Amino acid sequence: MNSQKKKDTGDAIVRKPLAIVEVQEVLHQWYDLQYNEVKHVVEGRKKGEGCFNEMKDNNLLIQLLSNGYQISQSTLKALLNSDFVPSYNPILKYFESLPPWDEGNRDYITELANHVKAIDQQQFNHHFKKMMVRTVACAVDDHLYNKHAFILVGSAQHTGKSTFCRFLCPNALANYRVDTIPQDKDGMISSPPGILHWFHQRTILPDRYHGKRPLVML
Repeated sequence: MNSQKKKDTGDAIVRKPLAIVEVQEVLHQWYDLQYNEVKHVVEGRKKGEGCFNEMKDNNLLIQLLSNGYQISQSTLKALLNSDFVPSYNPILKYFESLPPWDEGNRDYITELANHVKAIDQQQFNHHFKKMMVRTVACAVDDHLYNKHAFILVGSAQHTGKSTFCRFLCPNALANYRVDTIPQDKDGMISSPPGILHWFHQRTILPDRYHGKRPLVML
């Protein structure tokens, strides 16, 4: 009777943690992880250290298996592409980190535009500012799109067009600047994501401009 009672009120069965739970716990111990929504890659760094870099799932798999954690490659990929890894948009994060700008404050865009000496400076400044505002708006709002290209035309090379365009992209977003766009359809589809694209193209202008070297910013 007593033995039966002891059996009925004995300790609960302690189950061994599932392999996937163990992997989640150890990854949290080893790394800070995040999913880059622009590049569509998982980034990571050693816990609390340094900068984030792209994480290779093959390297993670080898590290896990070498430490005795049993998980298949397909399960690891599913884990890394789930809500287990928090998402972030680096371009949106950058703009949200900037101090607010109010009407009447210093007009930095016009000051920058004035460094380019145009035939009609007022018109150039006006459309340059519209281009910059469109660029930022499209970068932070997926519902917006850009239908326009901003074209700089010069009669010679090495006049600073490319240098000026590179300067437009802040250093914090340098990885999202695209200097060239492939001309074929497949290349256009596979071109890297970016906040600012530009390329040199002679064939898009009327005949009277041939011989000049335009630079197109999208």
